[in-house]
Amino acid sequence: MKTKKNAGRRSGMLTGAAVALSAAGIMAALPASAAAPIHYSFGLTGSSFIKAPNGTADLTGGVEADLDVTKPSDNVVADLTLNPTTGHFQILGFLPVDAAISFVPQGRTTGTYANSALTTHSKMTVKLTSFKAFGAIELGGGENCQTSEPSDITLTSEGKFIPSQGGTLKTADYALSSIQDCGALTGILNIFTAGAGNTIDLKLAPKA
Repeated sequence: MKTKKNAGRRSGMLTGAAVALSAAGIMAALPASAAAPIHYSFGLTGSSFIKAPNGTADLTGGVEADLDVTKPSDNVVADLTLNPTTGHFQILGFLPVDAAISFVPQGRTTGTYANSALTTHSKMTVKLTSFKAFGAIELGGGENCQTSEPSDITLTSEGKFIPSQGGTLKTADYALSSIQDCGALTGILNIFTAGAGNTIDLKLAPKA
């Protein structure tokens, strides 16, 4: 009887081992894409320099990003939010103008994270709801005042970017297209807003 019991135990152990090996084989056979992306939440601060009116707008906002560690490239998908801000510019070289600015994403941000370096690509329409000279005299703007085409904005990390710690992102350059539907002075305002040579500097830090 003891021999039969021992044989039964050995049979059960072999069956259990076979099941474990089978499960391991199934996991190994699963595609790498079955792994869930890692989610990161960042707050951001920074600024954008606009060349044509020679002024700067402070930036705040956040990023909700997913990193697919199974891919060597095109492994980042994110939602980039830039809060409405005010740009302080000089038109004609002497006229101080404040512009209410909103960056409106056109689709999601995508990019690549590899070797502690991050590069992202975004498309943004820029809305300019108000232009005021000396902070009080309305020159134009409105809810429909915006760039006629989205801007392509590429941000690249400066130094190492560690997802758990954040880092610094910068543009080499981005362009603003002509503006439209900004009132009677649209043509004049467009001269002092559209063009290339604009930059963005951002610092990302993990949200608490």
